[in-house]
Amino acid sequence: MDFFNVIKRMDSISIQPFLFIIIFFSFQPSISLEICSTLCGSQTIRFPFRLIDQPQYCGYQDFELSCQVQETTQDVTILTFPYAGNFSVFHIDYAQQVVQLSYSEGCLPGILLQGLNLSGSPFMSVNTQSYTFYNCSTMVQYPGVTKIPCLSGFNFYVVAILTDGYTPSTSVCLEIAKVMVPMSTDWWEDGMTLGWNQPDCRWCESHQGTCLFENVGAGLQVRCGSAIKHDIAFLLHGYSFNIFSLRASIKC
Repeated sequence: MDFFNVIKRMDSISIQPFLFIIIFFSFQPSISLEICSTLCGSQTIRFPFRLIDQPQYCGYQDFELSCQVQETTQDVTILTFPYAGNFSVFHIDYAQQVVQLSYSEGCLPGILLQGLNLSGSPFMSVNTQSYTFYNCSTMVQYPGVTKIPCLSGFNFYVVAILTDGYTPSTSVCLEIAKVMVPMSTDWWEDGMTLGWNQPDCRWCESHQGTCLFENVGAGLQVRCGSAIKHDIAFLLHGYSFNIFSLRASIKC
């Protein structure tokens, strides 16, 4: 048996385990994205989130959303916190595991002054900054001073200023409190960005995979469905290319 035939025989034998792995994973039972992925308005809802009326295997109870039907505008996705109330969902970034929200009941700064309570939920502030809130008898015109319309009245103005920034005169403004604010470009207009760490699907998302329960109802362990097949196919392609190159060099 010449050297080329030896290589050919090794090729056919060694490639068989790879083919078996691909077939094995291709026919493994999985929860299909077509079953669970859905829309509310323009917002895609998928694992780890699920809508209230979706099956348990589509997502976690702590990531449950409701879809509020609107007659004249797009339907609105609602995320409800046990102690903080209802928030409208503007965007879910599944790769970064952050969600952009708006306080549905208005005046998020008022909630922040009372103390934003995210207990009982998997969400947390992604990036916070300390602001000092003031009650002022006249409007303070100074760079970095943010007026809070929903807390202001006819003859007084509530403003927020970065704690390590400008300090207004005490003859005009009285300090209310220092507050850690979850940063967003429009937090004073009820916008807020939160994130979650568990379940952690970031690797799966970065590999264009389908993040799913490892076992439904058995904790925060997840698996990555289609990314495995994608990576194996990629490796197999590289393996086949190397064998082809080796054959070509032998013939030459």
